[in-house]
Amino acid sequence: MTDTKIFHHYQLTRPLGGDWLGAMHVATDLDEGREVALRVLDETTSGQSFLLMQLERLLLRVSTLKHAHLLPTGELQTRAGRAFYAMDLGRAGSARALLQAQAKEARPLPLVTAVELVRQAAAGLAHAHAHGLMHGNLKPENLILQPGRALLGQTGYVTQLSDFGLAELRAGSYGTHDRAVVNALAYMSPEQCRGVRNELRTDLYALGLVLYELLTGLVPFDIRDAADALEKHQHVAPRQPSALRPEMPEALEEVILTCLAKDPEDRYPDAAALEGALQGILNGLMPGGPEPTVRLSALPFLPPPPPLDGVTPGADLNLLIFSERHELLRTLPVTDATLTVGRAHSNSVVLEHAGVSRHHLNVTFQAGQASVTELTATNGAVMDGLPLTPMTPLRWPERTPLYLRPYWLVLVPPRRAPTRARIVVTPDVDRLTLTPGRPAQLHLNLANTGVTVDHFRLSLDGIPEDWVLDAHQEVQLNPGMQGSATLTVQAPRDSRARAGTYDVTVVARSRENPEETGRAPLKVVVTPFHETVATLLPPTRRTWRHTTYTLKLENKGNTDLILAPQLRDNEGEVHVLPRLQDLVQLPQAPNAAGHVVNPEQLAREAARQAAMEARNQATSAARRILMGQGRIRVTDMPARVTLAAGARSEDTIKVRVPLRWFGSPSQHTLQVNVQPVNDQNEIEDRVVTSAEGQLHHLPLIPLWLLPILILLLGVLIWWLTRPPQITQFDLSGSDTVVAPGQPFTLRWDTSNARNVSILELGGTGQNLTGDGQLKVDGIQKDQKYTLVARSLLGRRVERSQVVQARFERPVIEQFDVTPARVSGNQPVTVTWRVKNAAQVSISELGNVNASGTRKFIPNKDTTFTLTAKNGSERESDQRTVSVLGPEVKEFKLTPPRVKKGESAVLSWNVVNATQVSIDGLGTVAATGKRTVTPRDEGNATYVITATGAGGLTKSANIRLELVTPKPEFTGFEVTPNPVDSDQQFKISWKTKNATGVSVQYGEGTEESGPSGETIKQAPLLSTTITLTARNDAGDQVSVSKQLNVNLIDQTAKAAAEAAKQAQQAEKAAQEQENTNVGKVSFTAEPQTITGEGDVTLNWQADGFAEVSIKPLIGNRPNGRFDPTGTKRIEKVNTTRTYTLVLYLRNNKQKTIERTVKVVPLPVKINAFTLSQTQLSAPGTVTLTWDVANAPSVRIAGLKGPLANGQWPARGSTPVPVGATRTFTLTAGNQVQRQTVKVTLPPPAVQSFTLNPTQITGKGVVVLSWKVQNAAAVRIDGVKGPNRDGSWPAQGQTPVPVSATRTFVLRAGTAKATQTVTVTAAPTPQITGFTANPSVLTGPGAVTLSWTAQNTSAVRLTGPAGMIGTTHPASGRASVQVMKTGTYTVTAGGQSRKVTVTVKPAPQTNPAVTPPTGGTATPQVQSEGTRITNFRASRSAINAGESVTFNWFTINAKVVRIEGVPGDLPPRGEVTITPSQTQTYTLTADDVVYKTPITVRVRDTGGANYSDLSGTWTHPFGVVTMTVTGKSGTGTFSSNRPGVPGVTIELVFNGDTVTATSQKNPDFSFVASLRSGRKAMLGTYTLKGEQERWCMYRPGTPRPAECK
Repeated sequence: MTDTKIFHHYQLTRPLGGDWLGAMHVATDLDEGREVALRVLDETTSGQSFLLMQLERLLLRVSTLKHAHLLPTGELQTRAGRAFYAMDLGRAGSARALLQAQAKEARPLPLVTAVELVRQAAAGLAHAHAHGLMHGNLKPENLILQPGRALLGQTGYVTQLSDFGLAELRAGSYGTHDRAVVNALAYMSPEQCRGVRNELRTDLYALGLVLYELLTGLVPFDIRDAADALEKHQHVAPRQPSALRPEMPEALEEVILTCLAKDPEDRYPDAAALEGALQGILNGLMPGGPEPTVRLSALPFLPPPPPLDGVTPGADLNLLIFSERHELLRTLPVTDATLTVGRAHSNSVVLEHAGVSRHHLNVTFQAGQASVTELTATNGAVMDGLPLTPMTPLRWPERTPLYLRPYWLVLVPPRRAPTRARIVVTPDVDRLTLTPGRPAQLHLNLANTGVTVDHFRLSLDGIPEDWVLDAHQEVQLNPGMQGSATLTVQAPRDSRARAGTYDVTVVARSRENPEETGRAPLKVVVTPFHETVATLLPPTRRTWRHTTYTLKLENKGNTDLILAPQLRDNEGEVHVLPRLQDLVQLPQAPNAAGHVVNPEQLAREAARQAAMEARNQATSAARRILMGQGRIRVTDMPARVTLAAGARSEDTIKVRVPLRWFGSPSQHTLQVNVQPVNDQNEIEDRVVTSAEGQLHHLPLIPLWLLPILILLLGVLIWWLTRPPQITQFDLSGSDTVVAPGQPFTLRWDTSNARNVSILELGGTGQNLTGDGQLKVDGIQKDQKYTLVARSLLGRRVERSQVVQARFERPVIEQFDVTPARVSGNQPVTVTWRVKNAAQVSISELGNVNASGTRKFIPNKDTTFTLTAKNGSERESDQRTVSVLGPEVKEFKLTPPRVKKGESAVLSWNVVNATQVSIDGLGTVAATGKRTVTPRDEGNATYVITATGAGGLTKSANIRLELVTPKPEFTGFEVTPNPVDSDQQFKISWKTKNATGVSVQYGEGTEESGPSGETIKQAPLLSTTITLTARNDAGDQVSVSKQLNVNLIDQTAKAAAEAAKQAQQAEKAAQEQENTNVGKVSFTAEPQTITGEGDVTLNWQADGFAEVSIKPLIGNRPNGRFDPTGTKRIEKVNTTRTYTLVLYLRNNKQKTIERTVKVVPLPVKINAFTLSQTQLSAPGTVTLTWDVANAPSVRIAGLKGPLANGQWPARGSTPVPVGATRTFTLTAGNQVQRQTVKVTLPPPAVQSFTLNPTQITGKGVVVLSWKVQNAAAVRIDGVKGPNRDGSWPAQGQTPVPVSATRTFVLRAGTAKATQTVTVTAAPTPQITGFTANPSVLTGPGAVTLSWTAQNTSAVRLTGPAGMIGTTHPASGRASVQVMKTGTYTVTAGGQSRKVTVTVKPAPQTNPAVTPPTGGTATPQVQSEGTRITNFRASRSAINAGESVTFNWFTINAKVVRIEGVPGDLPPRGEVTITPSQTQTYTLTADDVVYKTPITVRVRDTGGANYSDLSGTWTHPFGVVTMTVTGKSGTGTFSSNRPGVPGVTIELVFNGDTVTATSQKNPDFSFVASLRSGRKAMLGTYTLKGEQERWCMYRPGTPRPAECK
């Protein structure tokens, strides 16, 4: 490769990197004009012929795998010593480039994008694996990306896998199978680390690693080198991906971890199963939409496309949609450059059918040409009888039907307006005469009336293209210029150039725009010419009686002809008879007298002439027979032959010659002259062609044949008088010996014999044929047979044959006894085969068949004798077998020395034995192993005895020695050392050959097993720890270690550590929060609205758990929103400011405001009235108003149902009026007022009470009052709910008091008073507090009991802090005490303490037991209840399925799970079947687990909500529901002014209920069922305004979120 940018037919654009094979470039294929990825192998690699051969085979195999998710790869080529191949270019890069881009943006890849990328890769792998091709080195660089359709607003890609098999090829070129040498270390599989090859599930492991990295941005293992890779891939579990990305679905995490299983058997069985699992995940991530596409059954044949003959083009490009019955359903004009077809309503063309996918086709238009792409639809699409390839653009020609079952789609181009001709062509003549075979010149004048330079191609339409000798010549003309050109025209001199006049069009066609032409008419006259050929076939005939000729006529001219063939006879020897049809079909031409000849009369005349000819022949019959003289007769000669130009005809002419008996051959010449017939049907007196043939007349007997006939007569006489001969007489077969009684066959062969017989056979042997054979019955003695042959004239010949009767001698073909040497009880195989034997016997076996095989077990040396007899013939043979004695080949103990209690393996191998026994073990097999353990303190001896055939025996013995090794320590550790005085330390040890260990710590000694560990509380001073090991023999060994103790101030240490950790956590959290705040985006579109419109809010606040958008209420139970989302607010008609609230640390908030300005229409108050303007007493009036162009209005003093107390623009409301009052309606800048005048009597206080009237300490009193003739009252010192601080005329209110107080009620001039007396409260006193027991021996439970007075609750604290929250004034509590501590009860300012002492448990010597691998470590319990684990087997189930919860707690007495009845054990599992989506919370004692578990129940169509029927309470009314299945009806009642009561329709989906009203479209509510199905939380909407809302069953506590 040179330094230029051109390599072969590629132009290199930019480098793409390189690898071990060579460099990669982006290149342009100059032949095809497309961009490709070109890999050019370096010079070293290009010189390895074996590698190139392997690479070429690999690329050829990859190129045959046609799949949408496999990268198309070209074949290997070599130019100038450099090898290279091309691949499709990844227009969207690779998965590695995508990961790098996401890392720069510090944003993870969307879940749906990552899952879809790997799902497509799994589909490609499944196709490759199905064809036996494994990748072997998958990594993100091999996932090549092409642009694809978007998913959920995210950029979409099409994944294509590349570089199949290159890793294996590289390993072969390196001469190694070590994957660590050639593979990417981070993406190796465990089996590759072990050197396993050709495991297809290796690719699934690598694909799981890629999916892990796409979702988390990290690989599961930090790989430093090859050794690190081998260790972690095989033995280290991957980090949980959900820990790095919490929002990851549990099912997706399960898919990843299944792929990353260490054992291939634990992964998915194949790539297709992985693809199916990822498709299920993808379906769960996609939002709810249309029902899934139905896979249609296969059609036996494709239905016919619709006919397009009646379809006329329109003004625009149209898309026609036909049904399968060819009904035109829709005509859609195509105006956009791209349109999509599918079932989803977001498509440009929506086809509502279950078999159509939601996104089925994508059609693009570029330069007037349509391309269609099938978007991996369920049922695909078909064009021109072939299915479309998914995700591959294909040209869609106009008016070509495309079948998208059950629709036909056709693109019809628009009408093309005729263009004004800008090319003028004029010939010099109007008529051009052509003589066939001669060229003629046609001169043309041209003019270019256009505005551009053009080249014009000249042609003649109307005559064959090859007549123009210089066809398609071009003439260049500038704009406005004229020119001339000459065409040479020549009609060929053959029948194709028919004579006549042709209408021809002279065409001048633009080369730049072939549709633009210039035309001129021209007449072309072709002159006639004649050429006729006649042939008489065959040229020569020889006959003695009859023969035929074929007359072949051919018209090679360019006009039609009528020909008359005539047979010329100058010698008068030929008589010609015409065909009868020629006589009938002769034209009725008038005779000389002008009369028309009658054809019937002419036929009678011909018959008369034929009769006369017959009489003439009869008179000369004798002369013709004897001499062979007469005329030659010719029949079936055609009279007229009509031939079109270029046509030919063939007629058969029959010839008969007179019969001649003797003589020599004579020769005659037959000449046929062909004359034309003119237009008057007259034969012209000229010959246009002729044909000639030779006829040779042969006699029956030529003169030269007479001598030969005389010679043959003499031979015949000799043949008839010759004597007979016997050439053969014997048995069938060369042998003349047969077995007695066995039939045999005699055969003979004679010549010149008319009669053959065998004398000895009597009648059977008479009148036999000259050649033959005869079967004779068997004979018992020798017999002579005589064959007699007689000729035609009676001459006789004899021959004799003697047949002998003999028995055949037996033949022993095989006799084997194997093996020749055997041991006892081992069988031998006797095999024999004997021929010609009537009886066969074998000693030891008796009589046997002529051949066979037998088994025989000899117990001594044996000789087998085979005897074969056939009559008097006899044959025998012998074989001898030797039997071997027993032999002990092996008898040993492993090991030969063992310790007491240990075992050894006794193994033996004995041959040639019928029985084997071992002392103590009994009879055993000839070969085997046994584990033996000595039962006493001494050595053990084992004796083996083998018995063989004939009673032979053989013995051997062996001794097992017992040894007792001395004990020794193999490990002794004290950790930590040194140890802080407030900590614990661990003593661990391991010994060898020891039965027990004594642990000496301080003054005491603890006995333990030979290996183990123990945990001790550190003493205050340093000490020595001594361990002594002993065995059963009494041997002992001791080891010691010094324990250094640091005296620690625990309080100071804990405080410093906590402060440090808190400071670090605070700093990291603050930095992360500042980063997250900088990335927050919040937009409101549009920013300006005229009148009324919809507003869309978009926000993204990564790193925050939730956000608020004021004044909106979010979808979460607390009214907040997800950190990322979109919200559409409909019918916004006032300027609004939306505030995004970010909840920062330390209870701080950050706000981002976006204002949508609404330019209002002019506000107009159409009406504002009062039902009454005069009242004589307090009462109720109704305000009615109607305001245009305002979303809401304000009424001074009246709080409306809308936000900020406003009212709808149109409505009415009752208002209680107690005094003269003016109502002011404000809408925008418009104001109207209405006044109601009330004449009131003087107020009167009917009642004013106080309850209670006396309180001890402090408390709450309830004031109640009722006043007549007053709109409001005042209570001194107590502010009321009205704006001026007054109270309604009737009501009650609680008031806290802590001292004696007098309340004064004032209503105008009337007033009333009430006094409450407060006395001082007694001081709380603790009358008792005990602990039982107060002294424990070791950790245990203690019951605390207490009594207190003058208080309602007390608090308990212990060494670990507060115990619970509060407790009643008297009661008891059980606590778990681990060490000595003090417990305190507090009531008000009083407290009392009690101390519980925990003494160490007494030391006991445990029984010494045989070692089991270690001693159990005593469990150290910590104070307080802890929950270490709470998990569910599945987070999402279908209705009717079960889920299992498992949990683990420490120090818990009572465990409960909200939603699961009953108390549960501290650890365990429980399986339930939820009926709906529900959240479960685990509580252990008073401790609540930090993370509740929500189990989502999918609705599979069988959900039942009938239990929700009935009455529900909401904050301002009641809801009644009647539910059937997943829908229902009901009523919504309200006691709030301005909120109407309506009938509602209910729809249930999962745990969500939606209510709407047909009578009031502005009303709706959406609520979610709470756990237990006793409450619902959601939003209530009326006239575009939303409010947080709830409802609950009567008798059920009102939810805390329901405010």
